[in-house]
Amino acid sequence: MISPDFETLLVGGIKVYVFGLDQLKNGAKPVISCVFVLHGRLGNSSDMHELARSICEPIATESSPANEILISVCFDQRNHGSRLQDLQRNRSWKAGNKTHATDMWSIQ
Repeated sequence: MISPDFETLLVGGIKVYVFGLDQLKNGAKPVISCVFVLHGRLGNSSDMHELARSICEPIATESSPANEILISVCFDQRNHGSRLQDLQRNRSWKAGNKTHATDMWSIQ
């Protein structure tokens, strides 16, 4: 399930899902920390939305300085989710992907 408390932004042609931006609406000049929450092999960004949302929740409710906030960001890795081009390139050598090593390396 996709949480409603994120904003979708287009950054460098890639859709990114940013959690915690609602903390910026108070007009203060905050110190912002950002955590990238990335999915694993064969996953997609929506698999990580609940974790990304939950990372921001404790910061927003704990007694921390008002000018410090934490946001979290998810996006689809290359050839995954909305960026999928060729499913075969996500498979292993045993599954017939002759370029498995370079495909795995390129995601980093």
